[in-house]
Amino acid sequence: MSEGGGEAPRPRGEGGWSERTDRRLSGSTVAVLVGSAATLASSLGARVVMARSLGPDALGALLLGISVVSFAGGAASLGLRMAAGRRIASAVAGGRSSDALRTARTAVGIAVLAGCVGGALVALAPALGLIGKVPVSLLPVLSPVILGLAVGNAVWGISQGRHDTRGRAVWRDAGGGLLRLAGVAVAAGVSGGLLSFALGWALGSLVGEALFVAYALRRGWLRRGAGGADRELVASLPPFGGLALVEQIRTWLDMLLLGLVAPLAVVGTYGLAQSVGRVLGMIEDAAAHLFLPLAASAVERGEEAELAAIYGKARSLTFSFLWLPLAPCLFRASDVVLLAFGPAHADAATPLRVLAASLLVPALLGYTDELLVARDRPGTVLSLGLAGTALTAALLLVLVPRWGVAGAAVASGAGLAVRSFAGWARLGEAPRRATLELRALAEIAATAAPAVAAAALLVRAGSVPPLVRVVVVVLAASPAAVVHLVRGIRSLPEAGGR
Repeated sequence: MSEGGGEAPRPRGEGGWSERTDRRLSGSTVAVLVGSAATLASSLGARVVMARSLGPDALGALLLGISVVSFAGGAASLGLRMAAGRRIASAVAGGRSSDALRTARTAVGIAVLAGCVGGALVALAPALGLIGKVPVSLLPVLSPVILGLAVGNAVWGISQGRHDTRGRAVWRDAGGGLLRLAGVAVAAGVSGGLLSFALGWALGSLVGEALFVAYALRRGWLRRGAGGADRELVASLPPFGGLALVEQIRTWLDMLLLGLVAPLAVVGTYGLAQSVGRVLGMIEDAAAHLFLPLAASAVERGEEAELAAIYGKARSLTFSFLWLPLAPCLFRASDVVLLAFGPAHADAATPLRVLAASLLVPALLGYTDELLVARDRPGTVLSLGLAGTALTAALLLVLVPRWGVAGAAVASGAGLAVRSFAGWARLGEAPRRATLELRALAEIAATAAPAVAAAALLVRAGSVPPLVRVVVVVLAASPAAVVHLVRGIRSLPEAGGR
């Protein structure tokens, strides 16, 4: 074990290295999913409470406000998650402890500054008349979350570089999600007013990010070492910052544009569907937590075969776990919406189905952005993100006036699909080949087939209660996820972090 917590790579050709990497990736994915499961349940729970407590316009205003601060917080992170994560992973792998500490402190300092600036700008935006549909008092209540998100993303990158899973899974995902739900639940019990919900959600988010920072401090990742600021990290930020901005635009453009052109009630309906889609995205992110540092380490050693194996394993894990909640959203979207949000929001079923379908493309192709960053090609990721975002924006302008919330979902899904495929085409021969191997494709088909068959049978089954239909599809989609879950639980001791 190196001084910085890294592990000296084994010589190529040793049989134990690939198996050990496989176990660590499985364990890390399950550990993050435990936190993500809590986040998933709490995030959906918060949306359910909001949908059943607020009127259509108030719900639309709150979801639009959350979208604005989430967009600003992600942009204010300046891409520090990937930039710092990659540099720290390389420093740890090389035993350069002081370099890792210097990068971590620099990343957090930059995030604090950017978060404060971003929060102040968003808090002032309504008073300047820049966001007309959002109540003037709403964004100032939500804007401190921008600082929390910026710092939390920076610490996320630090934890990735350290190959740590517990901090994000336990404190940021599980703890933060439960705290947001608690804040929303208290608001519903106290007054049920718009500002009460905003304050409860914001406080839960901030405390969750603070717990994650406290974890990093306790692990010693932010302690002072030799040297001053990491100037190379600062110099590397422009493409990563641009990438973060493009990613946030891609993620939130549909909600932000709807907020400009559609009534708040329509924004609320679409926001419910998008919130479920974002929860599905959390599951997709689970394997990426350890994938980035593992891929960066493999690139550092020039091990293309090992890189392809890691890429293929991450794709298999992602699809297996994502398919479990994705299948009911694809095949029984109307039942999911009815059970979660009630009949008043039935129009959210169509955009939910479209958004779920769009997530299949990156799930099938794997982590293209992370692998390109591991190859030190953030500029390529930025270019692809710009192209995908431009396509999404153009389709939104054309389709939203014609198809409403369904058009917004189609535009968002198309941009994501095109971007994912273009990134996959630039990964290199070995990773591309890993996604097209017959055994890998057969595994994907075997994972999907039971749920497809169950959905087809339900169509012919006649009158079946909505809850039963959803449960049947979930159970049919679960076998592969259960197998990976058991393997991951057995591997948890190797995935906790160093």
